[in-house]
Amino acid sequence: MCLSAITWAGFDNFYYFFSHEDSRDAFSIPHDLKILKEVFRLDPGDYAKTNAFWRSSSIADLVATSDEADKTALRAQDQRIRAKYQSLSDTYQSGKDDNAIPMN
Repeated sequence: MCLSAITWAGFDNFYYFFSHEDSRDAFSIPHDLKILKEVFRLDPGDYAKTNAFWRSSSIADLVATSDEADKTALRAQDQRIRAKYQSLSDTYQSGKDDNAIPMN
């Protein structure tokens, strides 16, 4: 969800699984970073993760700081989610040229 929508929806904190850089690098979907750069002149990851509206946190950071007993299961779940998103990305990439999104 875009940062503006998160703010207008009234969330005061949220957790994200994939960073903007993950979207660009792992899934070849650079649109969010292009928008942040063009509109706000922000480089990847330069937005304030804690600000007057909300606090954002990475789920990867939560996994890294979790109890040792939980890490194995959490890392396995992380890999399952990443594999599913990679499959979805592959589907998106295979049909990307056929859509009308003007941000290629």
